[in-house]
Amino acid sequence: MGLRAYNSNATTGTINGLIRASYPGRLTTPSVNLQNGPVVQGTPARMTTLIGRALGAESEALKDLVLYTGPDQGIAIQNLYYNVLIANAQEVKGDKSLDMAKKHFPATFGGHELIVGWNALPGRVDGFCPNTWYLGEMLPLQLYDFGGGVTVAPVPDTVNGGYLTSSIFYYVAALNLVNSNFRAACYVFNAAPGLI
Repeated sequence: MGLRAYNSNATTGTINGLIRASYPGRLTTPSVNLQNGPVVQGTPARMTTLIGRALGAESEALKDLVLYTGPDQGIAIQNLYYNVLIANAQEVKGDKSLDMAKKHFPATFGGHELIVGWNALPGRVDGFCPNTWYLGEMLPLQLYDFGGGVTVAPVPDTVNGGYLTSSIFYYVAALNLVNSNFRAACYVFNAAPGLI
Protein backbone atom coordinates (compact mmCIF):
# COMPACT_ATOMS: atom_id res chain seq x y z
CA MET A 1 0.00 0.00 0.00
CA GLY A 2 1.17 3.51 -0.60
CA LEU A 3 0.15 7.10 -1.04
CA ARG A 4 -2.78 6.54 -3.41
CA ALA A 5 -4.25 3.80 -1.19
CA TYR A 6 -4.64 6.34 1.62
CA ASN A 7 -5.17 9.54 -0.39
CA SER A 8 -8.63 8.54 -1.53
CA ASN A 9 -12.09 10.00 -1.05
CA ALA A 10 -13.74 6.58 -1.41
CA THR A 11 -16.52 5.84 1.08
CA THR A 12 -16.86 2.15 0.24
CA GLY A 13 -14.48 -0.77 0.47
CA THR A 14 -11.84 -1.38 3.11
CA ILE A 15 -8.47 0.02 4.13
CA ASN A 16 -6.18 -1.89 6.51
CA GLY A 17 -9.08 -4.17 7.39
CA LEU A 18 -11.37 -1.27 8.33
CA ILE A 19 -14.66 -0.82 6.50
CA ARG A 20 -14.70 2.76 5.21
CA ALA A 21 -18.49 3.08 5.55
CA SER A 22 -18.24 2.31 9.28
CA TYR A 23 -16.15 5.45 9.85
CA PRO A 24 -17.82 8.17 7.75
CA GLY A 25 -15.47 11.04 7.00
CA ARG A 26 -12.57 9.62 9.02
CA LEU A 27 -11.05 7.30 6.42
CA THR A 28 -11.32 9.68 3.47
CA THR A 29 -8.96 12.36 2.28
CA PRO A 30 -10.13 15.79 1.06
CA SER A 31 -9.72 16.20 -2.69
CA VAL A 32 -10.00 18.77 -5.49
CA ASN A 33 -11.27 17.67 -8.91
CA LEU A 34 -9.87 20.12 -11.48
CA GLN A 35 -11.98 18.55 -14.27
CA ASN A 36 -9.08 18.79 -16.74
CA GLY A 37 -8.31 22.36 -15.70
CA PRO A 38 -4.71 23.41 -14.97
CA VAL A 39 -3.09 23.81 -11.59
CA VAL A 40 -2.83 27.50 -10.78
CA GLN A 41 -1.09 29.60 -8.12
CA GLY A 42 -4.10 29.18 -5.81
CA THR A 43 -4.18 25.37 -5.97
CA PRO A 44 -2.02 24.85 -2.83
CA ALA A 45 -4.26 27.30 -0.93
CA ARG A 46 -7.32 25.23 -1.89
CA MET A 47 -5.58 22.13 -0.59
CA THR A 48 -4.59 23.67 2.75
CA THR A 49 -8.08 25.15 3.15
CA LEU A 50 -9.60 21.67 2.93
CA ILE A 51 -7.09 20.32 5.45
CA GLY A 52 -7.78 23.27 7.77
CA ARG A 53 -11.52 22.61 7.57
CA ALA A 54 -10.96 18.95 8.42
CA LEU A 55 -8.42 19.38 11.23
CA GLY A 56 -8.54 23.01 12.31
CA ALA A 57 -6.35 26.01 11.66
CA GLU A 58 -3.71 24.94 14.21
CA SER A 59 -3.05 21.53 12.62
CA GLU A 60 0.60 20.58 12.14
CA ALA A 61 -0.38 19.17 8.75
CA LEU A 62 -0.77 22.71 7.40
CA LYS A 63 2.88 23.47 8.15
CA ASP A 64 4.36 20.08 7.29
CA LEU A 65 2.48 19.44 4.03
CA VAL A 66 4.63 18.02 1.22
CA LEU A 67 3.38 17.97 -2.38
CA TYR A 68 4.18 14.99 -4.61
CA THR A 69 3.44 14.95 -8.33
CA GLY A 70 4.62 13.65 -11.68
CA PRO A 71 6.57 15.45 -14.40
CA ASP A 72 3.37 16.48 -16.21
CA GLN A 73 2.25 18.60 -13.25
CA GLY A 74 5.86 19.57 -12.49
CA ILE A 75 5.96 21.17 -15.94
CA ALA A 76 2.58 22.84 -15.37
CA ILE A 77 3.82 24.28 -12.06
CA GLN A 78 7.11 25.36 -13.63
CA ASN A 79 5.19 27.14 -16.41
CA LEU A 80 3.47 29.31 -13.76
CA TYR A 81 6.82 30.98 -13.04
CA TYR A 82 7.89 31.83 -16.59
CA ASN A 83 6.00 35.13 -16.80
CA VAL A 84 7.89 36.29 -13.72
CA LEU A 85 11.19 35.19 -15.26
CA ILE A 86 10.41 37.08 -18.47
CA ALA A 87 9.52 40.25 -16.53
CA ASN A 88 12.76 40.01 -14.54
CA ALA A 89 14.79 39.45 -17.72
CA GLN A 90 13.68 42.80 -19.18
CA GLU A 91 16.34 44.51 -17.09
CA VAL A 92 19.20 42.41 -18.49
CA LYS A 93 21.24 44.12 -21.21
CA GLY A 94 23.39 42.54 -23.91
CA ASP A 95 23.30 41.09 -27.41
CA LYS A 96 22.55 37.46 -26.62
CA SER A 97 19.18 35.92 -25.86
CA LEU A 98 18.75 34.63 -22.35
CA ASP A 99 17.98 31.04 -21.48
CA MET A 100 14.43 31.47 -20.18
CA ALA A 101 14.00 27.89 -19.03
CA LYS A 102 15.30 26.66 -15.72
CA LYS A 103 17.13 23.37 -15.44
CA HIS A 104 15.12 21.80 -12.61
CA PHE A 105 11.55 21.74 -11.39
CA PRO A 106 10.68 24.21 -8.61
CA ALA A 107 11.60 23.05 -5.11
CA THR A 108 8.39 24.49 -3.61
CA PHE A 109 4.83 25.23 -4.66
CA GLY A 110 2.67 27.46 -2.49
CA GLY A 111 5.35 27.45 0.19
CA HIS A 112 5.30 23.63 0.46
CA GLU A 113 8.10 21.28 -0.55
CA LEU A 114 7.47 19.93 -4.06
CA ILE A 115 8.69 16.47 -5.02
CA VAL A 116 8.42 15.48 -8.69
CA GLY A 117 8.50 11.70 -9.05
CA TRP A 118 8.79 9.97 -12.40
CA ASN A 119 6.36 7.23 -11.35
CA ALA A 120 3.61 9.50 -10.01
CA LEU A 121 0.14 9.22 -11.51
CA PRO A 122 -0.40 11.81 -14.28
CA GLY A 123 -2.93 14.57 -13.60
CA ARG A 124 -2.52 14.33 -9.86
CA VAL A 125 -0.87 16.32 -7.06
CA ASP A 126 -0.78 14.53 -3.71
CA GLY A 127 -0.31 16.50 -0.51
CA PHE A 128 0.68 14.53 2.58
CA CYS A 129 2.11 15.13 6.03
CA PRO A 130 5.18 12.88 6.57
CA ASN A 131 4.69 12.99 10.35
CA THR A 132 1.50 10.92 10.09
CA TRP A 133 3.18 8.07 8.20
CA TYR A 134 5.05 5.18 9.73
CA LEU A 135 6.20 1.67 8.90
CA GLY A 136 3.75 -0.88 10.29
CA GLU A 137 5.38 -4.13 11.31
CA MET A 138 3.27 -7.28 11.15
CA LEU A 139 6.23 -9.66 11.34
CA PRO A 140 9.56 -8.41 12.70
CA LEU A 141 12.74 -9.06 10.74
CA GLN A 142 13.87 -12.57 11.62
CA LEU A 143 15.55 -15.64 10.17
CA TYR A 144 13.23 -17.95 8.23
CA ASP A 145 12.46 -21.17 10.12
CA PHE A 146 12.69 -24.19 7.76
CA GLY A 147 11.01 -26.25 10.48
CA GLY A 148 11.95 -27.39 13.96
CA GLY A 149 13.93 -24.23 14.66
CA VAL A 150 16.34 -24.86 11.75
CA THR A 151 17.33 -21.54 10.14
CA VAL A 152 20.16 -22.77 7.87
CA ALA A 153 19.66 -25.37 5.14
CA PRO A 154 21.81 -26.98 2.44
CA VAL A 155 21.41 -25.62 -1.09
CA PRO A 156 19.75 -28.11 -3.45
CA ASP A 157 21.66 -29.01 -6.63
CA THR A 158 19.07 -28.49 -9.37
CA VAL A 159 21.37 -29.87 -12.10
CA ASN A 160 22.71 -33.14 -10.66
CA GLY A 161 20.30 -33.71 -7.79
CA GLY A 162 21.33 -33.91 -4.18
CA TYR A 163 22.82 -30.91 -2.40
CA LEU A 164 25.69 -28.51 -2.94
CA THR A 165 28.39 -27.95 -0.31
CA SER A 166 27.01 -24.52 0.56
CA SER A 167 24.25 -23.52 2.95
CA ILE A 168 21.50 -20.94 2.69
CA PHE A 169 19.44 -18.82 5.07
CA TYR A 170 16.70 -16.25 4.51
CA TYR A 171 15.53 -13.20 6.39
CA VAL A 172 11.79 -12.57 6.41
CA ALA A 173 9.67 -9.62 7.47
CA ALA A 174 6.16 -8.28 6.87
CA LEU A 175 6.05 -4.49 6.71
CA ASN A 176 3.63 -1.96 5.27
CA LEU A 177 3.33 1.82 5.06
CA VAL A 178 0.60 3.12 7.35
CA ASN A 179 -1.00 6.56 7.53
CA SER A 180 -2.40 7.43 10.95
CA ASN A 181 -4.41 10.47 9.81
CA PHE A 182 -6.20 10.41 6.45
CA ARG A 183 -7.42 14.00 6.96
CA ALA A 184 -3.86 15.37 7.27
CA ALA A 185 -3.61 15.25 3.49
CA CYS A 186 -5.30 16.45 0.33
CA TYR A 187 -4.98 15.58 -3.31
CA VAL A 188 -5.78 17.16 -6.65
CA PHE A 189 -6.88 14.96 -9.54
CA ASN A 190 -7.92 15.34 -13.18
CA ALA A 191 -5.44 18.19 -13.65
CA ALA A 192 -4.55 19.16 -17.21
CA PRO A 193 -0.98 18.24 -18.15
CA GLY A 194 1.65 20.93 -18.57
CA LEU A 195 2.74 21.80 -22.09
CA ILE A 196 5.14 19.04 -23.07
